[in-house]
Amino acid sequence: MTITPEVLIARQTHHCVTPLITTLAAGIQAKSHNTVRGHCLYLLAKQTQELSAPVYDYEAAAREVGWKVDAQGNIGLHFCINTYLVAEDWEDACNQTHIEPYQHEILSYWSVSDWFADELLAVGEKVDKQFAGMAVWARTAISPIAVHRICAALNERQES
Repeated sequence: MTITPEVLIARQTHHCVTPLITTLAAGIQAKSHNTVRGHCLYLLAKQTQELSAPVYDYEAAAREVGWKVDAQGNIGLHFCINTYLVAEDWEDACNQTHIEPYQHEILSYWSVSDWFADELLAVGEKVDKQFAGMAVWARTAISPIAVHRICAALNERQES
C-alpha cells in the first residue's frame, strides 16, 4: 500500500501546539524565575525561543549558484575556468562563496510521534524531541517537501 503525505501526517502528528509555543515564546521576557516553578517556566520559554528561530536552508542557496553533488557524493562547484571548489557540507559551501542561506519562518508547531520526529530530523526538518515530554515539529513552508521525501523512502522500502 502506497503511503501518501496526507496519510503519514494524519497518523504521525498528534496535536497542533502552535498556541502553546507562541504563548511561551512571548513569555520569555518574564523575569519571574525566582521560584523553582518560575525557573522551569523560564527554561521552557527559552527552549521555545530556540524552536521558534528561522530554519536556515544552506543547501537550496548553494544549489542556486551552482554547487552540486558529484557521483562520489562530494559537494563541489566549478568556479572560474580551472578551479573546482569542494565543501564539507552545504553550510561550508555557502561560507566558501559568501552566500547567505535562505531563511524559512516557522508557520506552525505540531506534536509528533518519536518515529516521525526521527524521520523529520533525518531529512533536515526542525524538531525538538525533548520539549516538555513531547517531540515538537516546527513546520515551515517547505516542510511538505520533507514529508514527500519521507513518503518516497517508505514506499521504496515497501516495494523492496
